[in-house]
Formats: sequence, C-alpha cells, structure tokens
Amino acid sequence: MLTPRLLQQQQLQLQQQLQQQRRQRLFRSMQLLLLGLYCVFIFSAAAADGVLLPNSRSPSSFHLGSSLWGPYPSSSTLFAARKQQQQQQQQQQQVGLGTRTLAFANPFGALRGLLKRKGGSDDSSSIGDTSSSSSSSSSNNNNSNTSSNGESNNGSSGAATAQAAAAQAAVDAAVGAAIEFAAEQLGALRQEVQSLLLQQLQQQQQQQHRKKGDPEERRLPVTEMAAAAVTAAAKKKLHAAVSKTAAAAAVAAAAAAADGRLQRAETQIEAYVDREAKGLFQQQMQQQILLLLQPFVSGSAAAAAAAGAEGKGGRSSEGRSPEQQLEAAAAAVLQQFDSLLLQCIPSSQVRERWGCMELQQLLQQQLLLHAKGMRMQRSEQQQQAETLLRVVQHQQGLLQQLQQQLQQEQQPRPFSMGAAYRVPDTNLQIAAAARQGRLQLNLTCVPDDSPAAAAGVLGQQGFVRGVEGLGNLGISCSFSI
Repeated sequence: MLTPRLLQQQQLQLQQQLQQQRRQRLFRSMQLLLLGLYCVFIFSAAAADGVLLPNSRSPSSFHLGSSLWGPYPSSSTLFAARKQQQQQQQQQQQVGLGTRTLAFANPFGALRGLLKRKGGSDDSSSIGDTSSSSSSSSSNNNNSNTSSNGESNNGSSGAATAQAAAAQAAVDAAVGAAIEFAAEQLGALRQEVQSLLLQQLQQQQQQQHRKKGDPEERRLPVTEMAAAAVTAAAKKKLHAAVSKTAAAAAVAAAAAAADGRLQRAETQIEAYVDREAKGLFQQQMQQQILLLLQPFVSGSAAAAAAAGAEGKGGRSSEGRSPEQQLEAAAAAVLQQFDSLLLQCIPSSQVRERWGCMELQQLLQQQLLLHAKGMRMQRSEQQQQAETLLRVVQHQQGLLQQLQQQLQQEQQPRPFSMGAAYRVPDTNLQIAAAARQGRLQLNLTCVPDDSPAAAAGVLGQQGFVRGVEGLGNLGISCSFSI
C-alpha cells in the first residue's frame, strides 16, 4: 500500500502532465494562428507584386512592367540593343515568377522559394547591367545569340530549382503531419501508462485481502512493438501526405524520392518516435519500480517471499533468518523486473538504447539501500532490547533486595539470654541460654581446678602421670526446649 506522500506525488505529477498538455495545445493553436496570418501576409505581398499573375513567355511590346521602362525608341541601334536586353530580363523574371507560383503550394516552401527568387533576381539584374554595357560595344547579331543562350540556361535552371523547392515543401509539410500524428499516438500511450498505474494501485490494495503468493500478470503499454507500430503509422502518414500534395504531386514525389529526401524524413520520424518512446518507457518502468518496492516499505516483503517459497515446495521459513528472507524477496523482485524488461523489449539493441541497464542498477541500489536501512533498524532494535533487558534485570535485583529487607522487618527480632551455674563441691556446671524463642540447657562435668582437689584426684604430679581416675573426665550435654 502506497504511503500518502507517494500518492500526493503521483497526483501532483498527473496534474503537472495535464497542465503541460494544455499548454502544448495552446501553443499549437497559437502556432497555427500565426502560420495562417503569415500565409495571408505572404499571399497579399505576392499579389501586390504581381507574383501570382500568369505571365506569357512570348515577347510582346505590352508586357507586365512595361510602363516602368517607357516607350522603346526605334531610330538608334543603341536603344535597340538595350531593348533586347530588357526583353531578356523580363523573360528571366517570368521564369522566376513561374517557379514562385509552384512554391506557394506550402507556406514554408513559399518563404523558401521567395528568398531564393530574391537572390536570383539580384544576380540577374547584375548580369543584365554587365550585358547591357557589353552590348553597346558589340554588334546586334552577337547580342541576339547570347540572349537566346542565356534564356535557355536560365529557364532550365529555374525549372530544376522550382522542382526542388516544391519537393522540399511537400516533404516538409508531410513530415509535420506525420510527427503530429505520432505525437497523438504517443499521447494515447502516455494516458494508458497513467491509467495502468491507477489500476495497479487499486489491485495492490485489493490483494491485501487475497491469498498471498498469487501476483497477477502485468501487461505494459509502452513496448518495442508499440513504438514500431507508431513509427510505421507515421511513415504511412508521411507517404500519404506527400502523395496528396496539390501542386505537382507526381513531380515533387519523384524528385523527393530521387534525392533521398523521403529517406531522410523517415529517419527523422524514427528518431522522434524513438526519443519520445524512450521517455515514456523510462516513466513506465520507474512506476513499476515504485510498485515493486512497495512491499519492502510496508514490511510485507519477507512474509511474501516466505509464502512464495512454501508454495513452491522450498525450504520452510521457520529455518530462515529475517535477512535471508529479505534476500530471497529482493532476488524475486529483480527476477520479476528482468522478466518485465524482456517482455517489453525483446531486442538487446533497443534495451541498451532505452537505458534498461540503468533501470536495473536503479532497482538494485534501492534494494541495497532498503536492506541497509533494515539492518540499521534491526541493530537499533537489538540495542534497545539489550538496554531494556539490563534495566529490567537491575530493577529485579532492587526488588529482591527490598523483599529481603521487608521479610527481615516482618520477622521477630532475635533475643538471646544465657546463664551458667556450678554446683558447689562438685564438678557439675549447668548453663542455660534462650535464643530465637528456644531454650538451650548445657550440663558440664569438669575436674576441680583447686590445688587440694587436684592433688586428691590427679595425685601429686597432676597431669604428668596421666589419668588416675574418673575425676579427670569432662562431660558436656546440651538440651533444646
């Protein structure tokens, strides 16, 4: 079960992603609006300059822009040569204007073609000035030959440039449409990842009431096959957009296929899809890592590992220590994560490119950190238990001392009294003593220590000669009442 902190983090992430999607949609709409305004501006500028008007290539005295040059004189050869050069420039402009009309099939292509045509017009004007200066000194026949050669060369180069610009514009528009289509497909995959996380959280809460050791199979949405399907659909969209180009579709497609522009566009689309799919895959697997680490956080990983070992017929958990149970649970989690990676990405190259090794290392680091924290927690608990045991033992000693003192206070105090009496003119001595409520009597028979008695009993030499009679014998008797 996830902690409230993790749930709040997941909710914040979902809210941030929704806000990011809204900003992206707003940004796209603004881009489309600006693009439309820009196209309107370009078309209006082109219409004002007469770019979109059809032009004939046949020389005539009344042509577009003739009022700027004024009437043509016919009396002088110099003016005739200049007139011929002006007609050549006008024909070059007509060729350039024809290419511009093809370039306006796409706004990006129109901008590119307009910039190219401006450069071409500057070059043609400079060429026209030099040719006019040379024609004034040459003959009319040479001028006519050079003008016809320049007209044919400029016409062929202008047509080639027009085809290239149209092909590039068609490919650019098709790439944009294909990338937008791929972004929509990847957005759907992102929503599936978020919904899968919520479902797994609910299932994890429900599995607490179920039998342990029966995990459900997880099917993840972001896989190598899903990325390949998005790439294939985007390529199909690319070719469809190129084939549906309004202006010279067949010519543009043939030119694009000839110079490898479609291959480069497909490579660009593949790189975009691979990059976005890698990010989604990383997010998906990080969520799976959090779900796999949740039993370790809640403390049920060891119990789950023990139940799984017993269900598989392995060694019972009674003979295992908690550390061994946690190691078994960590090994099971690593194996499950490896199976998920293999299920999502069968290819080794894609696994290396999408960072599967880094994800495995991240999971191992988290498991090691958790095991280290568990060891530290267990050592702290052992220290606390030992300290508590010492305190309890000390308190038990104090209680025993207090009990002994209490017993001694409750018992009667010992009272002793003794007395002794010797019977006169005899060897008998009686001693009596009262101790702890008991009376002790002691009867003693000892020899007489007087000199006269000693001489009478022991003789003149006393103890030197030894015992001569029973008077030298001492008897002691004790009685307790």
